[in-house]
Amino acid sequence: METKNNSTPFIATHPGEVLLAELAERGMTQKAFAEQIGMRSSHLNELIRGKRPITKAIADKFDTALGIDSIFWLNLQTQYDYDTKVIKASKPDSITLEVSIDDISLASEIKRAISLLKGVSRVAVL
Repeated sequence: METKNNSTPFIATHPGEVLLAELAERGMTQKAFAEQIGMRSSHLNELIRGKRPITKAIADKFDTALGIDSIFWLNLQTQYDYDTKVIKASKPDSITLEVSIDDISLASEIKRAISLLKGVSRVAVL
């Protein structure tokens, strides 16, 4: 029987990070690679920084230029999209925290509150 891994990924790795490492290993600059594949260097930089996705057309250009199959790049993008969705779904949109300073020191309560709020986009104060 096959078991399913229901763990939440800690981080999502964008394919641009993999591309950056590959270019560094080959001693290629982003600008030179952008010229080679016919892409504006600003677009390539946005892709490397995770601001743009790798599309089929871009993956095909990487395949031709680097000799790394386009399906590899598309699978990286798909995995990144999935991991990002799972990570986002595992974090609460908001948290309500009731603070009582009677029992504990202010400094430790603030420290606890800050640790609970990391990654939360909205806070309600009571």
